[in-house]
Amino acid sequence: MGIEAEMPSPARSLSNREVLLGTSFLDPNDLTLLRDLALFRDGLDVEQDRKNLNQFGTVADRGWNLASSMLESKAALLQRCREFARQAGIAIRVASNSWRKKNQDSNAKYACKVLKGQQQLVSGTKQQCPFFINVYGYKGNWKITKMCVVHDHYRNAGFQGEVFVEGQLSDNLERTCSEHQHV
Repeated sequence: MGIEAEMPSPARSLSNREVLLGTSFLDPNDLTLLRDLALFRDGLDVEQDRKNLNQFGTVADRGWNLASSMLESKAALLQRCREFARQAGIAIRVASNSWRKKNQDSNAKYACKVLKGQQQLVSGTKQQCPFFINVYGYKGNWKITKMCVVHDHYRNAGFQGEVFVEGQLSDNLERTCSEHQHV
């Protein structure tokens, strides 16, 4: 169970991001999983103060790597992020990507992919999960520069627990095909 959001009642109107974050939750298990996958180093704190909704659920360290080590390629970093997503019961997508050939550097943003049939925590809210992971690569070394680890939807939508079905294949393919033709 995560940390539930409470909408503040400020004198000014809230931005779209603040409304989105105000209806979101932070699951401490995600932080444990990120650490286990070496995507989030020890000693970092996620902003949990709801008085500043623009920062709720985010973590950054002035451009330093949030992961416990640099990764050797963008593909390796994306694969590790996908492994986190699979274990956390979410799906991620590449939200943005840029490459500067002259500088040999690149940025990418991975975001939560809203799946068909996925229900929001608060019905009627816009389907745009605030979760993201920003990455930066320079000459083949990749790091995580910022992330927001809150979600505004239920998990495991569209996922199946078991992907294998037990059973046996028929030894006699001709017999099996002819039986299905007569049915």
